[in-house]
Amino acid sequence: MDLNLKAGAALLFELRGKKTGSEYILPERTFQIGSDRGNDLVLNDRDVSSFQVKIYFLDGQYHLQNISPLGAAYVNGESFVDTVLKKGDILTIGERMFRYVSPGETLSQEELWGPVGGKLEGAKLKGNALPRNPFVISAVLVVLFVFFVVITKEKEEAPFFIKKKGSRGGVESSRAMDRQEIKILYNRGKDLLSTRRWDEAVLVFEEVRREMPSFMDTETLYQRAIQESGYSDLMSQGKGLLIEQEPAEAKEIIKLISERSYYYREK
Repeated sequence: MDLNLKAGAALLFELRGKKTGSEYILPERTFQIGSDRGNDLVLNDRDVSSFQVKIYFLDGQYHLQNISPLGAAYVNGESFVDTVLKKGDILTIGERMFRYVSPGETLSQEELWGPVGGKLEGAKLKGNALPRNPFVISAVLVVLFVFFVVITKEKEEAPFFIKKKGSRGGVESSRAMDRQEIKILYNRGKDLLSTRRWDEAVLVFEEVRREMPSFMDTETLYQRAIQESGYSDLMSQGKGLLIEQEPAEAKEIIKLISERSYYYREK
């Protein structure tokens, strides 16, 4: 069933947070978001600055500006300064996540709740050589998981540092990340997980682990990102089997994923 959200109006649709499913209409003026009560949308979150971002209408488009570099704000999992909002964009501020809906846009439920970029692509898997026996698939999953763990542990990368100007003649010096910077990086990893960008999430959590291995539930999320990256291909294969009208085989694959995958379970 298609969903026409407040036809004719641009809005933010809350995907994750205290008011999941809520709609916030964007006026053709400045719309500010932050933790201060003076904002149009107030977010009570310690990772959100008093005035975090503003959305403004210019030349027929909605622009998004990051007012404060101290808080956690991302578009599609990436940091930004000033950008134009596009169809399917996902805005994350602190712990809450919103999808931008352009004026007059009509979305299906799959598009609305899907990953970054909106519409989920159906896989074209005719002649796919992957095994369809569920026991073989289980073995493949185990091998993939062990492979990713071994490869990750064998990487010898230097610790993550941030460049900071020194006081002598403008020479740059390096310093380790502080706890607030690690928290921002950790939140970015969570956003990448939420938008199903598994490989990127693995790299981000690797950085957090190098700096502070015991930070919150980093290790759990890191292992989950590795596992989910393996389930992604299987999910595509299951969808391809449905397209090929082979529901019995598709059911076995999807059942296997639903039993083991945190993020694909709802599919």
